[in-house]
Amino acid sequence: MRLSGRGEVRKIISSGRRRPSAIGLVISLPRAKVRGRIAITISSKIAKKSSERNKIRRQLSELARLEFAKKPLARDSVVMVSPLISSWTARILRQKAVQTFETMNVTS
Repeated sequence: MRLSGRGEVRKIISSGRRRPSAIGLVISLPRAKVRGRIAITISSKIAKKSSERNKIRRQLSELARLEFAKKPLARDSVVMVSPLISSWTARILRQKAVQTFETMNVTS
């Protein structure tokens, strides 16, 4: 499930816990009783064309969906993607994204 609306994303960015990860910065807040949600932000510095940014966002969203189907996310999270991601192959992106998403549920 995705976070929607600027207000929710801004709240997490302003008051959430920040952790570096393999694909960028993860900012998260605990969520009570309901499945956590995720938002993925990609700066135009990473990819100039919106179609390229959307492709990366779709790939990461799908990997997150598959990972959190196994074990639901317990917190709302915003992933701010690193500029290094634009030079990665799809295989490396998949490995680092899965590594990041696995640690999102482990750490509190």
